[in-house]
Amino acid sequence: MERRVWLFYIFICCLFCPACVTSQDKSEPVSTVPLEQDTLEMEPDFSYEITEQLPHILVDQTGYQSMDKKIAFFYGNELEENFEIRNEKTEETVYTGLLHKVKEEDGKTLYSGTFTDFTKEGCYYLHHNKIGDSYAFSIEKNIYSRQYTDLNKMLLKQEHENVGSLAYMLANCMFIKEMFQDAWINASFIHSKTALLLNSQDAKTGAFYSEILTEPVAFETYEGTISLSTTAQMAGVLAQYSYIYREDKDTLLAGQCLQAAQKAYRYVEKYRDNTDTDAWYFAAVQLYRATGQYKYRNAIREYDTLSEESRSSTPQGYTMLADFTYLATPYATDYKRCTGLLDAYIERAQNISANSFRENFYVPSNIDTMSNKEILDDMFVLGVVNHVLSGQEYAGIQKNYIHYLSGINRKCKNYLSKDIVFSETDKGNEWSDAVELLVIYSNLYS
Repeated sequence: MERRVWLFYIFICCLFCPACVTSQDKSEPVSTVPLEQDTLEMEPDFSYEITEQLPHILVDQTGYQSMDKKIAFFYGNELEENFEIRNEKTEETVYTGLLHKVKEEDGKTLYSGTFTDFTKEGCYYLHHNKIGDSYAFSIEKNIYSRQYTDLNKMLLKQEHENVGSLAYMLANCMFIKEMFQDAWINASFIHSKTALLLNSQDAKTGAFYSEILTEPVAFETYEGTISLSTTAQMAGVLAQYSYIYREDKDTLLAGQCLQAAQKAYRYVEKYRDNTDTDAWYFAAVQLYRATGQYKYRNAIREYDTLSEESRSSTPQGYTMLADFTYLATPYATDYKRCTGLLDAYIERAQNISANSFRENFYVPSNIDTMSNKEILDDMFVLGVVNHVLSGQEYAGIQKNYIHYLSGINRKCKNYLSKDIVFSETDKGNEWSDAVELLVIYSNLYS
């Protein structure tokens, strides 16, 4: 019983809008400007681009937690050893720190400067006499809680174009509700959106349409698009809901969800070879936890026998949610499988840690080539393992990822600004599933 409780608590994962307005200072990027010039004898057209000038000081533009380690990086040559923290409003110098040489890079020297012992809350920017000012940032007591709350509110306002998108959001929200009770989740949102998605199920076959329907339709005449992947995802999400809310006051909806999940899974079984493997695995695990039926346990065993080509070689998204749900199931589980899953995630976290150096902003050296999805998955794993080991080493690296995404990167870009998170495709693939950030912040919520 003690082992079961321990395994259950292992199951965890593991901006917006900084409190300060970003300074459009001294280092604001310069736009492209076409220039024209006339002379008496000829009329040449001189057109050229002014090179974009970015700040030489890299800070977390969202901000720092007051009692955490705080670090910034400086690019330049033969820099004076002192830097200053200045109040954004008064421009008064409130702290003086020292630079430390890190390495030579692209003809310049990279320096680091720490200001961990400066803990006063407020809005600031860094200044160096030779290279100017940084963007503004805040120092806050509970910055990750604030970022979590802000992101949560933003997500609740988002319109979802299809069932799959909303289903994935619900899966992650329920993950947070189950494991991180201190992190607020809008239960009525989960209830209402889950009930809404039931409208998109074909009453006859159990399959799900891709489109979100506001009310049941006559499926004999409805010309929608049946999606095997969406059907598998919904089988898992509805089973997840039925388990988490099985003792809720609205047990009727939980029962309806379980019936709908089993019906959807039966449809998926008919077309198993054409179904997304990870979504099918997620559905099987959620239904096994909800029912304990051996057909779902056998499906999990079948998943383990599949070749790497048939499933994700590196767990992500639904696969990770399924893995940790399996560890938390109240029914019989395979001990060897449980230890194998834990060992694999611990090894992955150790590899991330081993490749995170000061020379690369305390994140892995290959991070510039990683997609947003890969970065989020790394952060998720770090949060899980940090909880398993009951330490702070991996939480620190998880925060270093946030610092990187919030401005401590070679482009000096805040990838966690709301405009980028919800719309831009800047680092290779868009933040189509910003809810994954919510899971990550819930792990740092205090």
